Amino acid sequence: MVSCKAEDEFIENFGLFMESHSIFPRIAGRIYGYLLICSPPHQSAKDLVNRLRITKSSVSSMMRLLLQSKLVEEINLPGERPRYYRIKERGWENIFLENLQAFSAIRALLGEGRSLLDNREAEMLDRIEELDELYAFFEKEMPPLIERWKKFRKKEIKR
Repeated sequence: MVSCKAEDEFIENFGLFMESHSIFPRIAGRIYGYLLICSPPHQSAKDLVNRLRITKSSVSSMMRLLLQSKLVEEINLPGERPRYYRIKERGWENIFLENLQAFSAIRALLGEGRSLLDNREAEMLDRIEELDELYAFFEKEMPPLIERWKKFRKKEIKR
């Protein structure tokens, strides 16, 4: 059995990771980290307050953020009054795929910016070109990688 201290360390490290590598505050990362390892896999706001030693208002605001981002989902259990929260299946995958769809939109916007700079110095145009090249590369390279991921996931599910 894993010690509570080891769990606390994982939860804190996950919070720090999300704070430094995403748009999420540390408390949201701590909540998410706990939901990754908790049993049962669903927890009420009261459970989160007690286990993570955070305020009810922190849980409320961070759960709103995690729900809006579609990383967590809310469930109701028959005959029970509290709402429960759990990790949404393939939440990160869906966010990743949605962000990839934005590549075309950003490239169209960069095209508008490029047209504004038609008669300006090349150095000014270079700023837009650099960003457009980055998005163009990933826009081209990501679809085959996504297909490989889908095939990989199907193989893993069959195991």
